[in-house]
Amino acid sequence: MSATHTSIYSELDASVQQIRLIRLKRSQNPDDIYVELETYQIDQCPPYNALSYAWGDQNKLQLIDLNGIRHAVTTDLHSALKRLRPQLEDQLMWIDALCINQQDVKEREFQVSLMRRIYSQAYQVTVWLGEQSYDSDLAFDFLHMLSDQDEPADWFYNLFRIGQLMDHFNHLGHLYARSYWRRLWIVQEIAMGARVQFHCGSRSASLQLFDTLHAAMGKVVEKMQEELRNKMVQDLRGDLLIRRYTEFWFIFSSVLSSVGLGHLRKAADATSLLDLLRCFRISKATDPRDKIYGLLGLKNMDPPFIVDYSVPVATVYRRFAREVITRSGKFDIFSDCYPDSQFSRKEFVPRDSPACHSLIAELPSWVPDWNQCRGQKFSFGPSHSCASGNSPPSFDFIGPDDEEHLKVKGFCIGKITYCSEPSKFDLAGSSARSFVDTARLVYAWRLDLDQENIDASSDVKAFCRLIHPIEAYPRMFASIRSPVWAREQLSLIRQGRIMEEAQWPEDRTLFSTIAYLIAGRCLCFSHSAKLDSAPSGFGITEPPRLNSIPGSGSTRTISLAPAITQAGDLLCIFLGHNRPVVLRPLGDEHGRTVYRFIGEADSYGFEDGQGMDGLRNGFYHLQDFELV
Repeated sequence: MSATHTSIYSELDASVQQIRLIRLKRSQNPDDIYVELETYQIDQCPPYNALSYAWGDQNKLQLIDLNGIRHAVTTDLHSALKRLRPQLEDQLMWIDALCINQQDVKEREFQVSLMRRIYSQAYQVTVWLGEQSYDSDLAFDFLHMLSDQDEPADWFYNLFRIGQLMDHFNHLGHLYARSYWRRLWIVQEIAMGARVQFHCGSRSASLQLFDTLHAAMGKVVEKMQEELRNKMVQDLRGDLLIRRYTEFWFIFSSVLSSVGLGHLRKAADATSLLDLLRCFRISKATDPRDKIYGLLGLKNMDPPFIVDYSVPVATVYRRFAREVITRSGKFDIFSDCYPDSQFSRKEFVPRDSPACHSLIAELPSWVPDWNQCRGQKFSFGPSHSCASGNSPPSFDFIGPDDEEHLKVKGFCIGKITYCSEPSKFDLAGSSARSFVDTARLVYAWRLDLDQENIDASSDVKAFCRLIHPIEAYPRMFASIRSPVWAREQLSLIRQGRIMEEAQWPEDRTLFSTIAYLIAGRCLCFSHSAKLDSAPSGFGITEPPRLNSIPGSGSTRTISLAPAITQAGDLLCIFLGHNRPVVLRPLGDEHGRTVYRFIGEADSYGFEDGQGMDGLRNGFYHLQDFELV
């Protein structure tokens, strides 16, 4: 491919925003594909069709005729061109692999900045999902059948209730297992399209059909949750409805981001770029910088975030983190610095370990690695924690661009003295295995309370509040008459006893939920008394005695913290941030103490700004934390 680029591509004039289109020539010969390049100013283009597709294996190539020169393209693109090739007249198209000189970095940067306009101006965005498979036609049949209903959502839900939905849903699941859906660029390509048509082999369907499916799936979730809340039973063990719902949810959650793409066109203006990055973090990009660049077209930034492929990936991520913090005036991006993503199965790898991914090692601890393809953490709803009350944030950036530190004002509420065995569950693994492992670990943690001489009344309550969903989310469960066994389990946890395995319920939703709540975390005890060995600026003069903190009079705090937390780390609150954080002192640098950001924590008794009371009463002292 590279040998022909110089002779094929002439330079584009960026000053007048030129782009290339291809003219896909009509042909009666199924084996020959003829393509010609044409150059236009973007605001003077004739009607064209923009292609959205997966490049596929770049080692599997086939030849086409491009401007009279034999040119190699991937097998996936070759099959798309064959299927979409017109028989009656030529077709103008925009295809990234052909219309952009991929070897010219400056051209790539400029063309990426125009991507929003390229796809929004196209008269149609054509999505190529690939050739037909054994059941892809069945999936398309179901999409059309669903759209033909007078009330698609009700019809869909009735199929679910009588147990006739899953066969259809499995066909759809296979369709969404295709590599196309894992591409990050499709988010922008589909969301910007005025008219979007999906093709799979010889079959096609409009985006509206996929939106109808999305709405119907959402209706199942909504009605299912309503039924569960209103179900007046004392014991939900083995309930058929729950088993069907659980089975449906696993498939639904795996395709939700894909089928909801059409709604991004409405949400793009109201959604921050950070939220979009979180939503599509699991999506793939060949160039890690495109995890950010590939979504810029969905959110106008003023001034714009500059596309620059000449700088290292770590620099792009660091600049983006600075932009997010500066523009928002918040530290929400800290929740994306997943410390628990740095482990493989059962073995945690410290961020600065040689075994850790090289990109992570290059990043400051306060900057997320967006190339870590990890799904969002399970939650019953938005966190209502407000550890710093209504205090405004105070921060500054120190040092040159490539060695930038983040200085944040806050205060330390304790020093970690003990960390339990961490939870290392693979959330994608067996739910049955998660149940058994979770149950055993929870009881092991509960025994840690006794071994550490924790107060049996106040701090056991704190422990249950942190790890038990009925305690952690009382409003969520207020309208549900809790299953008897769930209350029994909670009572046993408080007593430090474990239920015999033979008595464990058939429906293990509770402990599966706990597995999500504690995944990648450990139970920590921190002490708030002044320590002679505390590092400079430890920030505590006397142990707090705050009536608003459960267990007042106790100097210990119980927290769920990142699994890589260790004794000696500090539990702190940053002004303007809603959750406590764990920091690791690294010693002095140029006469200043610097810290590594370990991650966010949930600390019982500090959810509603109680720490700010301690600050005002002189128990804690404000200080600057310099994060590296």
